[in-house]
Amino acid sequence: MAIAAPEHVWNRFTSGRFHFSVAYPDRWTTDTTDRYDDFLNGPGVTHVGGRRLRADGRSLASWTKTIVGIHGDSPKDYVLLGNDATTLAGDAARMLTSTYHDYGQKLICFEVLALHGARLYDIFWVSPITTRDTGLVTFRQMLSTYAYPLRG
Repeated sequence: MAIAAPEHVWNRFTSGRFHFSVAYPDRWTTDTTDRYDDFLNGPGVTHVGGRRLRADGRSLASWTKTIVGIHGDSPKDYVLLGNDATTLAGDAARMLTSTYHDYGQKLICFEVLALHGARLYDIFWVSPITTRDTGLVTFRQMLSTYAYPLRG
C-alpha cells in the first residue's frame, strides 16, 4: 500500500536566542533581527512572534496581569476580549485574545503565556480581524508543535 506525501510540509523554526521551536506554514519567512521577539511572517501583516523572559519568581497570573497592562497602556485602542486557561507544550498557560489598531487596520491578537522552569514564554499571533477564525485554527496548529528543545 502506497502512502501519499502531504501536499505541503511545514517548516520548523528553532530560536537559539529564546530556546523554543515551533512549526510554521510554508511560504512564511523568519526574522530574528528584532530586539525583543523572533518573528515568523505570513501574508500581509499576519505574523507570529515569540520570546522568553526571566520569570523572576512571579506567577503566571502576575505575568498575565502585567502583559495585559502593558498592552492596555499602548495608544493602539487595545481591547482585551478573553483571558482563558490553556496549555503550551504541556505547561499551564493563559491565552489572551485582543484587538487593536495598527498598520491602518483592526487586528486580532492571540497571545499565549506559559511558565517553563525559571522563564516566561510568550508566543503571539497577529492578523487582520477579518481572518480571526482561520487565524486561530492555524495558530492552534502551530502551538501544537511548540517545544522547549534547548537548554538555557
